[in-house]
Amino acid sequence: MLQDGGERRTVIRFAHLFTPGVGAGFVATIEDITERLAFETTLAHQANHDPLTGLPNRTLLAGHVAERFVRGASGLACLFLDLDDFKVVNDSLGHAAGDELLVEVADRLRAVVRPGDLVARFGGDEFVVVCEDVDEDDAVALAQRIGAALAAPVRLGGVDVRPHASVGVTVQAEEHTSPDDLIRDCDIAMYQAKSGGKGRITVLDHRARAEARDKLRLVADLRDAIERREITLLYQPIFGTVDGSSTAVEALARWQHAERGPISPVTFVPLAEESGLIGPLGSLVLDETCRQLAEWDALLGPDAPGRANVNVSALQLDDNLHGLVVAALDRHGLHASRLSIEITESALMQDPAAARAILQQLRDLGVQLAIDDFGTGYSSLAYLRHLPVDCLKVDRTFVAELAEGHTEITTAVIALAGSLGLCTVAEGVETAEMAEQLTRLGATYLQGFHLAQPMSGAGAAAWYAQRAPGAGSPATLPTRPTPEQT
Repeated sequence: MLQDGGERRTVIRFAHLFTPGVGAGFVATIEDITERLAFETTLAHQANHDPLTGLPNRTLLAGHVAERFVRGASGLACLFLDLDDFKVVNDSLGHAAGDELLVEVADRLRAVVRPGDLVARFGGDEFVVVCEDVDEDDAVALAQRIGAALAAPVRLGGVDVRPHASVGVTVQAEEHTSPDDLIRDCDIAMYQAKSGGKGRITVLDHRARAEARDKLRLVADLRDAIERREITLLYQPIFGTVDGSSTAVEALARWQHAERGPISPVTFVPLAEESGLIGPLGSLVLDETCRQLAEWDALLGPDAPGRANVNVSALQLDDNLHGLVVAALDRHGLHASRLSIEITESALMQDPAAARAILQQLRDLGVQLAIDDFGTGYSSLAYLRHLPVDCLKVDRTFVAELAEGHTEITTAVIALAGSLGLCTVAEGVETAEMAEQLTRLGATYLQGFHLAQPMSGAGAAAWYAQRAPGAGSPATLPTRPTPEQT
């Protein structure tokens, strides 16, 4: 103890010493390690705490739960909080205001929980509270107190902001076999709360938990399928209405799961978008389509399909798309005119200015561009006029209305495209009557099961070979579905 009340930590070491003529003794050394211990303590704290709020981080949270988790026991609860509209604060008031809000939320959480409860920052605007010896009612009551404490206004950048959070509540149960299960389930419960609206408290729905875990397994299977190139493509011919010939196909991704059987693109494409797999999936589809075009060229020569349409997700519509297209074309020795990129109307309208710049890059390359599902979402015709696209695809829902005598929307889309100098592809042609009516209305191209079903690459090669000049097949639109699908 020093005179000023401070303390110093030392290490004292003794070494034997023998001096001739004097005798045996020892030498002592004293090392002051106060600063070293303080530095080590600081490093340990930094490794386990969030630098902004001072709260325990995910590492300390995991250790805390693991120490208290006893399989088969109960009474351990996790509350997972996600601030609502935090991005609005960051975007409108700046990141400094966002940091200030996170610090304030951390202080309020510390103040409202019981002694012994752990408050941790999970990451971003997410927090976790861990409490012991509670049941579900106790945990929900704590979540309600937390919600009330957070709702008090806080002054940020001259603006009063009332923080709210979506809270997921999970109390340990028999099905929790590990600490990670408990933390994962309160995360799932939070997303259930988020999906129900803002500022909600939700206790884990076990049916939804099973669905969420099943979804995680499906995501893992999808990742494996993409890496192993088990996502396959079918190709559906597109027909010109002038001479009935087919010089283009649409590439359609398919997934045959080893245990679940065929999984629809309606399921796995959104799953890829949510899980960050849409980039690898899109690259696979683009590369395989180009590879197949090159193979058809080698097999069929001038009778091969002249172009393939490839669907692109809204999440792929970025500065990387141009490079991916160029790489795929170069890899398989194809000209850019062999590709048509289909992008949904809703994807284009998310950021029309950015979309226009990306589309223009592709257009300058020589790639054709089509707007898919046109008319099914909100769009601006003023933007449409300035987008560098070549074609509008008439959605199958409008084409289906032709069978009921409703031609108004289809007629309007075809007329609009014509006035803008764009071609049209009518999807979902199911009958000869539809094909005839769409031809009369002025559609440029037709696509649908009545004309030709989606086929494998080999099946499409045989189909085009049969319809090649001199093969004996008439150059007119088919009158029934073709049987060549494989």
